[in-house]
Amino acid sequence: MPDDFDPYYQWLSIGPEEQPPTLYRLLGLRPFEDNPKVIETAADRQAAYLRSVRPGEHRAESQRLLEEVAAARTTLLEPRKKAEYDKLLREQENPVVEADTDQELSVTLAGFLQGIEAEKDRGPQTGGKKAEKKKTRFGSRKPGTREETGGRPPPDDFDPYETWLAIEPEEQPPTLYRLLGLRPLEDNRDLIKTAAGRQSDYIRKFVSGEHGAEAQRMLGEVAAARSALLSKRKKTKYDKLLSGQMKRQRMGEQEDEGPGAALAGFLQSIAAEEEEPSAKKESKPAEKAERTETPKRGEPVIHVHTDQEHREDQEDPELSSTLIGFLQAMETEGQVPAAEQKHPWKIDRPERREEDAKRKIAKPGKAARTNRNSLERKLIIVLAVCVGVLLLLILVVWAIRSRGWKKGTPRPADIGRGLAVAPDAYFDFDHYNGSTVYNRGTAAGKDGTLCDGATITPGGKFGKGMSIADDSKQRLEVPDGVDIGSEWTIAAWFYHLHDASHWRTLSRGKSTDHHVIVGQQGSHDLGIYMSGDTGSGFCDCGYDLNYTTNGKGWHHIAAVGSKGTTKLYLDGVYVGTSGGQSTSEVTWIGNHSSGQPFASVIDEFVVYGVALDAGQIATLYSSGISLPAPCTPPAGRQ
Repeated sequence: MPDDFDPYYQWLSIGPEEQPPTLYRLLGLRPFEDNPKVIETAADRQAAYLRSVRPGEHRAESQRLLEEVAAARTTLLEPRKKAEYDKLLREQENPVVEADTDQELSVTLAGFLQGIEAEKDRGPQTGGKKAEKKKTRFGSRKPGTREETGGRPPPDDFDPYETWLAIEPEEQPPTLYRLLGLRPLEDNRDLIKTAAGRQSDYIRKFVSGEHGAEAQRMLGEVAAARSALLSKRKKTKYDKLLSGQMKRQRMGEQEDEGPGAALAGFLQSIAAEEEEPSAKKESKPAEKAERTETPKRGEPVIHVHTDQEHREDQEDPELSSTLIGFLQAMETEGQVPAAEQKHPWKIDRPERREEDAKRKIAKPGKAARTNRNSLERKLIIVLAVCVGVLLLLILVVWAIRSRGWKKGTPRPADIGRGLAVAPDAYFDFDHYNGSTVYNRGTAAGKDGTLCDGATITPGGKFGKGMSIADDSKQRLEVPDGVDIGSEWTIAAWFYHLHDASHWRTLSRGKSTDHHVIVGQQGSHDLGIYMSGDTGSGFCDCGYDLNYTTNGKGWHHIAAVGSKGTTKLYLDGVYVGTSGGQSTSEVTWIGNHSSGQPFASVIDEFVVYGVALDAGQIATLYSSGISLPAPCTPPAGRQ
């Protein structure tokens, strides 16, 4: 890895002078942001981009930043930890100098997350009474009240800048740099491209949703901002304009307008300059001198401008605004006819067209050659399309043949590319016969049976999945169970966690232990339940999985049991550890026989006989359907 690679700067636009970043800067938020929805959206945006760069050569840095983003999210969404952190941050900004105190607050700030992790590792106190859980993730108050918005009245209209990009109303309209999440006057082209890609990828998720029009508009603004900042000429003018406004703001001339506000006279000044081009030319006769050569008989008259005139023709009008006017000016600039941009010195168009017509009549061979070349290009395009269609058909046939599979010839071969061990059990719900769902893992004779009305639905994460109704006993049952031994990994994709009116069980042994379970009535705790010899009951991992927030939609969940503890992961990211470990076989999947449905749909349920590490869990999540590379099954599992 190159020594000069800086993941904060390259991926999150956090410059060296801002490192180590505060939790707010890490998530791209303004200091002391108190809107939980904005905090959650900002954390999702940063995490989504970091996951997109994880398969590259800087995998370790990506995983580390993902864990930091997850910890920052947890801290800022928990009122007690956020209050402690805000207090520490304010002390750092306004330190009190005392003779007997010589502690660097930056060190204290950097150690804050370590303290939070240490507190998480200690787990709940066994001697005291367990604190009563809140009814919702952010307390018992209703979303959108003055309490939750920090004393501000809830907005009547949807604000895409604040909701998606954490740009508050007082920062709107944003500057080009603020829109892309960059520091002002950033001049690193690669960083500008990365920031624009990050914002576009996140906004693009909302194009097909309720606010598709706002998403399309913001995608256009991000694209225009990227184009402007990557053009040296446009960026120079915009930076000059922005620097002037920032300087005037510091001097108190624009107290009510931020550097992103548009000035009123911008469009009028542009229109005036376009309507009076002749007046400008007459005002500089010395600079706009023409050189006209006397043509020979039969030749067209061509006026040629001087180099100075050509340079002035290419100049843009004076910029007098920021984001709004700047982008409109750029759009107006792009409407110059292509012929004028390519040949600005040709001004006698009628004569030129006459001359071109004479030349075509005098040289018919050239026109014939042009037509022949055009026909050849068309034939090449048609041939390329035919070859592409043929290759596509070959790929489709290969894919269909590769999915061909018969009962009795399991292919433990397709899950988790790059993992060294094949799974003991793998139910993809695409291979079934009636109520029997075939196990594609290495454990022989461990097929599952759909029980109490469970069905196969075409709406799985990858292909088909198992549908489980709420308040039902629907489940997949493996009659003899899948043995997991002393170390194991269980993972699955789920859609829409069921509500908190009952326990929610992902997997359980036939007589003891729940390997993965979510909260009792009214709770969102994620953990395990030990009902076997240890009899310790529910063991919380310290993470809330709420069906109204982070439990909605599709998510990947994984549990790793090893050395007496169980580590839990959500969407490839570690979220907590339960102080217990089950060794019971996996018999029921998606529910308990007494009625504890986990989620509306379960897909890609897999059991490994080994404890996967964090990197392997991330690979299993990021590779999607992740059918594993062929490998030899463990001894005794033929």
